[in-house]
Amino acid sequence: MQVSSGVHDRVSALRSVHIPRAREAYYTMPPQEIVIYPSRRLALILVLSHAGAAAAAGLVDMPSAAHAGLAAAIVGNLSVTLLRFAFLKSGDSITAIRIDEAGELVIRLRSGSWRTARLLETSFVSPYLTIVNVRTADSYFAQHAVLMPDNVSHEDFRRLRVWLRWKRPRIPGPVA
Repeated sequence: MQVSSGVHDRVSALRSVHIPRAREAYYTMPPQEIVIYPSRRLALILVLSHAGAAAAAGLVDMPSAAHAGLAAAIVGNLSVTLLRFAFLKSGDSITAIRIDEAGELVIRLRSGSWRTARLLETSFVSPYLTIVNVRTADSYFAQHAVLMPDNVSHEDFRRLRVWLRWKRPRIPGPVA
């Protein structure tokens, strides 16, 4: 049975259409800059979780000096996390993330400096909480940006989550 030339022409025309794969679409993404603002919602969550930790520590039977030390550690940790992640008052708080055309990350710190960073696999993406973990070339330790719907614009939050899901480095699994 012979295929008519009209059908053959249509099939070959469809084959010549270039449909970009998801990886190719990532490279053509326009540059974007996400500005991060202080988050009241994150501050409330941090205060409540630290209060819960203090209440749980109060229920444990231990000497009063240990209770006082543990309470001081919890309050100290609360103040550091509030300043760094919720209120963005620490000098090393990430206040903006810039993604260029090639997919390279650049972060702006509260101190005003811009640093090139590498996205880490431990970043977390969900609709209500996104944690961007990065490492700069001049630092051994990772830096974190905690993003919630109330500290970035809605459209920037959506675009960043989509970019993180497609760009995130994947560890190849075992070959079956």
